[in-house]
Amino acid sequence: MVRTELNHTAQGINLNPTSPSLWNRFIAFCDSQEVENHWLWAGATVAIQGCILTPLLLWTINYFGLGDGYLLVAVISIFSVVVPNLSALSTKTILPIFATSFLIHVGIILSTLLTHA
Repeated sequence: MVRTELNHTAQGINLNPTSPSLWNRFIAFCDSQEVENHWLWAGATVAIQGCILTPLLLWTINYFGLGDGYLLVAVISIFSVVVPNLSALSTKTILPIFATSFLIHVGIILSTLLTHA
């Protein structure tokens, strides 16, 4: 009896990319900031969130008369930055959460300005 084996090879697929993805580079940056600049990043994220982003978003919600859903998203986004900072979590946690919150705030503000102005 003859036995036949099939061997398949993947050609043209690089499973080990030479350059890391944007997310991996961002996480590597966050890790590098942990030792020397942890408290700088913690303070900066709270200051930017509390002094710039939140007042601007709340003004936008009030001025354009947006619904309570926007206010709920704003409050959740604000607390998602403040609580990890008060818990003294690592920059690997704080910076991605702040980046997400920043994108949410800017997205709401820009979409409101583009649709109502």
